[in-house]
Amino acid sequence: MALHIPITPEQLGPAVAKRLRTIPKAARKGMANGAQRAKMLLVRRTPKDRGNARAGWRVTGRGNKLAVINDVPYISVLEFGARPHYLNREGIVAVAGWFMRKFGLPEKEATSAAFGFSQNLAKHGQAPTYFVRNSMDEVMKNLGDEVDRVITKHSRTKRPR
Repeated sequence: MALHIPITPEQLGPAVAKRLRTIPKAARKGMANGAQRAKMLLVRRTPKDRGNARAGWRVTGRGNKLAVINDVPYISVLEFGARPHYLNREGIVAVAGWFMRKFGLPEKEATSAAFGFSQNLAKHGQAPTYFVRNSMDEVMKNLGDEVDRVITKHSRTKRPR
């Protein structure tokens, strides 16, 4: 047996208007979800040594003005590379530490490798990785998917919240 509920055009207008007013809130929730997904994607794709660059990602802002940022001082070097430059003594020590962590080299060999690396860096610079730029298509797709998902879920609820 079918249930028929008569509704007049006069009743429909205010009901639709009330429902439409709640869509921006749902869209903002979808944007916030999408920003969190973008952050997690970038965390996974950020090159890792000690994990500081990965730990630097965060979502900031409110409402329609959200941003996924990383303010670790060297994040731009990881993304865009660097022009040829010389390393000072402190830089060579830091690179030697990386060689010891990454390859398990003893200190003397790691220092020698770091010196060779610094010579190469002075000649050729550091190549970019573009891990953020290469992730943007997926970031935008995830953002759209989240907004669509939340608005679809919202449209299926019986009453506006």
